[in-house]
Amino acid sequence: MAWTAQRLAAALAGRARAGGGSRTAAAVAGAACAAALGVAWCEPKRRLQKHPSEGVRQRDLIRCRGGWNELQATYDVLGAVGRGGFGRVQRARHRMTGLLRAIKTVPTGQHGEAVSSEEEWSRMLIEVEALMALTHPNIVQLHEYYRDADALYMVEEYCSGGTLEQRLQQRGGRLPPPEAAVVLRQMLRGVLCCHAHGLAHRDLKPDNFVFASRDEEASLKLIDFGLSLGPNVKSHTARCARDAPEMRT
Repeated sequence: MAWTAQRLAAALAGRARAGGGSRTAAAVAGAACAAALGVAWCEPKRRLQKHPSEGVRQRDLIRCRGGWNELQATYDVLGAVGRGGFGRVQRARHRMTGLLRAIKTVPTGQHGEAVSSEEEWSRMLIEVEALMALTHPNIVQLHEYYRDADALYMVEEYCSGGTLEQRLQQRGGRLPPPEAAVVLRQMLRGVLCCHAHGLAHRDLKPDNFVFASRDEEASLKLIDFGLSLGPNVKSHTARCARDAPEMRT
C-alpha cells in the first residue's frame, strides 16, 4: 500500500512539472499527496551538472566551492566532533548566516600506493555522489563540498544529538517499546528512500544513525555513505571484522 501511494505521489509531482510548474512546485505537490496518504515523500533524483573543475572522469558533481582556503573564508571551524576510520568531523559556523554545520574531512593517501590518484578520488567521492541524490528528513543533508590535493571536505547538516549507539548505551542496551517503534520507523524510512533511488547503503549500524538534536523527539538521520552502492556509484570495499550483511552479497 505504501509503495503504491508513493508512486502515486511521484506521478502527481511529475504531472505538475509537465504542466509547466517548477521543480519546487512539483516537490510540494508530491509531498502534499504523500502527507495525505500517510507515507514518506522522497524527492526524485536530481539531474546533476558537471563541474568544470572536476578532474575525475564520468562524474557529474555540483556544489564544489574550492579548497580549504575557500572553506575557511566561508566557515569558522569551531572544534572536533568525532573521528572515524577514514576521516574526522568538525563543527563549524557559516560566517554570514551563523548556521552550524558539520564538516567531514577525508584525507587522501589512505588507499595504498598501488591506487592511482584518479582512482582514489573516485572512491572518495562515492559519498558525495550518493548524498547529492537524496533528499529526505531521515537522511543527513549534504550542503556543499570542497576539495584540494590533500583532502575532501563535505559540509553536511549538523546533528548534535549523538548516535543511536550512544543512546542505546545510555539506556542499558535497549529502548522502551514505544520509543523503539519510533526509532525503527525512522530508520526504515531513510533506508526506503535509498532503495527508491536504487542505492544500497551497505553499512547500516547504530553508529551510522544520528539524532538531529538532544531533544527526546528529535528526528533520526542516516549518515556515512562511503560504502554505498547504486546505479551510478561504483563499489570499492574491503572486508572488516564487523561488516553489514549487505556487504557479504
